[in-house]
Amino acid sequence: PIKSFWPYFLVGMLIPTRIGEKAADLLPRYSWIVILIVLLYRGGPTTEKVCGGLLVASLYYGKGDTLQRFLRIPASAFLGKISYSFYLYNVMFVEIICWYLRNRFPATVYPLETGLIASVAVITLTIPFAYASAQWLEGPLNNSGKAPNQTHAVVSGETPIES
Repeated sequence: PIKSFWPYFLVGMLIPTRIGEKAADLLPRYSWIVILIVLLYRGGPTTEKVCGGLLVASLYYGKGDTLQRFLRIPASAFLGKISYSFYLYNVMFVEIICWYLRNRFPATVYPLETGLIASVAVITLTIPFAYASAQWLEGPLNNSGKAPNQTHAVVSGETPIES
């Protein structure tokens, strides 16, 4: 239900305001590390809202330091561009690989090691599909919803007609 998600939108809407700017100003330089640790190990709806908002505010106002630099490298930007497709397609590969490994020797005896190797396989198989989908499906479909850029030839001395 939407009631459970509106607080996240509210926190997100506060980020570009003076409130968000003030919150980011109060954050120490490497606070993003503490915020990520809290997000990972102290779950809960309130923690997610507050920490998520603080993390995004710190990045929005340039207080992300090392994390910001990491997010700007080409590999991070590439993964960001294909992230939605990756999110969609990885489930398919997880299911296929888990189906194959279920009740087989390495998975039953060494589940952690098998899971780590399976995750590398899932990532390796998903990235090309996610790239292709982002490039040839998402991009064109997203662009088809935008207003076309119309240009009209204008004869010298005429005033262009606005459409």
